[in-house]
Amino acid sequence: MAEKRKPTYDLEALKTITDNPICPETGDPIRRDVRPMTLTYKDESITFDQPGWYCDQADEGILVGKDLQMVGILAELERSLIQERTKAGRAAAVARGVWMGRKRFLSAQQVAHARKLIEQGEDPDDVAESL
Repeated sequence: MAEKRKPTYDLEALKTITDNPICPETGDPIRRDVRPMTLTYKDESITFDQPGWYCDQADEGILVGKDLQMVGILAELERSLIQERTKAGRAAAVARGVWMGRKRFLSAQQVAHARKLIEQGEDPDDVAESL
Protein backbone atom coordinates (compact mmCIF):
# COMPACT_ATOMS: atom_id res chain seq x y z
CA MET A 1 0.00 0.00 0.00
CA ALA A 2 1.32 3.45 -0.92
CA GLU A 3 2.10 5.80 1.88
CA LYS A 4 -0.09 8.94 2.03
CA ARG A 5 1.90 12.13 1.95
CA LYS A 6 0.74 15.42 3.34
CA PRO A 7 0.72 18.29 0.85
CA THR A 8 3.52 20.79 1.30
CA TYR A 9 3.14 24.51 0.88
CA ASP A 10 5.68 27.17 0.05
CA LEU A 11 5.15 29.39 3.09
CA GLU A 12 7.31 32.21 1.74
CA ALA A 13 5.19 32.40 -1.42
CA LEU A 14 2.00 32.43 0.64
CA LYS A 15 3.28 35.39 2.67
CA THR A 16 3.62 37.49 -0.48
CA ILE A 17 -0.04 37.07 -1.48
CA THR A 18 -2.21 39.98 -0.38
CA ASP A 19 -5.94 39.81 0.20
CA ASN A 20 -6.60 43.13 -1.49
CA PRO A 21 -5.60 43.81 -5.08
CA ILE A 22 -3.64 47.01 -5.68
CA CYS A 23 -4.71 49.85 -8.00
CA PRO A 24 -2.13 50.12 -10.81
CA GLU A 25 -2.57 53.91 -11.03
CA THR A 26 -2.36 54.99 -7.39
CA GLY A 27 -1.07 51.93 -5.52
CA ASP A 28 -4.10 52.04 -3.21
CA PRO A 29 -6.11 48.90 -2.52
CA ILE A 30 -9.06 48.30 -4.82
CA ARG A 31 -12.34 46.83 -3.70
CA ARG A 32 -15.37 45.26 -5.31
CA ASP A 33 -18.12 47.89 -5.30
CA VAL A 34 -21.27 49.02 -7.07
CA ARG A 35 -21.36 52.59 -8.35
CA PRO A 36 -23.99 54.49 -10.31
CA MET A 37 -23.29 54.90 -14.01
CA THR A 38 -25.19 57.12 -16.43
CA LEU A 39 -25.33 56.46 -20.17
CA THR A 40 -26.64 59.18 -22.49
CA TYR A 41 -27.73 58.71 -26.11
CA LYS A 42 -29.63 61.27 -28.20
CA ASP A 43 -30.63 63.37 -25.16
CA GLU A 44 -31.98 60.30 -23.32
CA SER A 45 -30.21 59.17 -20.14
CA ILE A 46 -30.39 56.01 -18.09
CA THR A 47 -28.68 55.49 -14.73
CA PHE A 48 -27.93 52.03 -13.37
CA ASP A 49 -25.66 50.41 -10.79
CA GLN A 50 -22.38 49.23 -12.31
CA PRO A 51 -20.50 46.55 -10.36
CA GLY A 52 -16.73 46.45 -10.67
CA TRP A 53 -13.35 46.80 -8.99
CA TYR A 54 -12.87 50.41 -7.87
CA CYS A 55 -10.04 52.42 -6.31
CA ASP A 56 -11.07 54.65 -3.42
CA GLN A 57 -10.01 57.92 -5.09
CA ALA A 58 -10.47 56.97 -8.73
CA ASP A 59 -13.52 58.11 -10.66
CA GLU A 60 -13.62 55.03 -12.86
CA GLY A 61 -13.12 51.41 -12.06
CA ILE A 62 -10.25 49.30 -13.29
CA LEU A 63 -12.48 47.08 -15.42
CA VAL A 64 -14.96 49.69 -16.65
CA GLY A 65 -14.06 49.15 -20.32
CA LYS A 66 -14.62 45.40 -20.10
CA ASP A 67 -17.78 45.93 -18.04
CA LEU A 68 -19.16 48.26 -20.70
CA GLN A 69 -18.36 45.69 -23.37
CA MET A 70 -20.41 43.16 -21.42
CA VAL A 71 -23.30 45.63 -21.13
CA GLY A 72 -23.13 46.16 -24.89
CA ILE A 73 -23.06 42.43 -25.58
CA LEU A 74 -26.07 41.86 -23.34
CA ALA A 75 -27.97 44.73 -24.98
CA GLU A 76 -27.22 43.30 -28.43
CA LEU A 77 -28.37 39.85 -27.29
CA GLU A 78 -31.60 41.28 -25.88
CA ARG A 79 -32.26 43.17 -29.12
CA SER A 80 -31.77 40.02 -31.22
CA LEU A 81 -34.12 38.08 -28.92
CA ILE A 82 -36.77 40.79 -29.33
CA GLN A 83 -36.38 40.64 -33.12
CA GLU A 84 -36.71 36.85 -33.14
CA ARG A 85 -39.82 36.94 -30.94
CA THR A 86 -41.39 39.67 -33.05
CA LYS A 87 -40.71 37.74 -36.26
CA ALA A 88 -42.17 34.54 -34.78
CA GLY A 89 -45.24 36.42 -33.51
CA ARG A 90 -45.86 38.02 -36.90
CA ALA A 91 -45.51 34.64 -38.64
CA ALA A 92 -48.00 33.08 -36.21
CA ALA A 93 -50.45 35.95 -36.79
CA VAL A 94 -50.19 35.57 -40.58
CA ALA A 95 -50.78 31.81 -40.20
CA ARG A 96 -53.98 32.60 -38.26
CA GLY A 97 -55.08 34.88 -41.09
CA VAL A 98 -54.57 38.19 -39.32
CA TRP A 99 -54.02 41.11 -41.70
CA MET A 100 -50.63 42.69 -41.04
CA GLY A 101 -50.34 46.35 -41.86
CA ARG A 102 -52.62 49.32 -42.25
CA LYS A 103 -56.38 48.80 -42.15
CA ARG A 104 -57.83 48.24 -45.62
CA PHE A 105 -59.58 51.25 -47.10
CA LEU A 106 -61.86 49.29 -49.47
CA SER A 107 -63.69 46.02 -48.96
CA ALA A 108 -63.20 43.11 -51.37
CA GLN A 109 -66.58 43.90 -52.99
CA GLN A 110 -65.61 47.54 -53.59
CA VAL A 111 -62.29 46.49 -55.15
CA ALA A 112 -64.05 44.01 -57.46
CA HIS A 113 -66.60 46.69 -58.46
CA ALA A 114 -63.82 49.24 -59.18
CA ARG A 115 -61.91 46.74 -61.34
CA LYS A 116 -65.07 45.92 -63.26
CA LEU A 117 -65.73 49.63 -63.95
CA ILE A 118 -62.14 50.20 -65.11
CA GLU A 119 -62.33 47.14 -67.41
CA GLN A 120 -65.52 48.62 -68.91
CA GLY A 121 -63.58 51.72 -69.89
CA GLU A 122 -64.28 54.08 -67.00
CA ASP A 123 -61.56 56.59 -66.13
CA PRO A 124 -59.61 55.29 -63.06
CA ASP A 125 -59.64 58.78 -61.48
CA ASP A 126 -63.44 58.95 -61.77
CA VAL A 127 -63.76 55.45 -60.28
CA ALA A 128 -61.49 56.45 -57.38
CA GLU A 129 -63.54 59.58 -56.67
CA SER A 130 -66.81 57.61 -56.70
CA LEU A 131 -65.49 55.24 -54.04
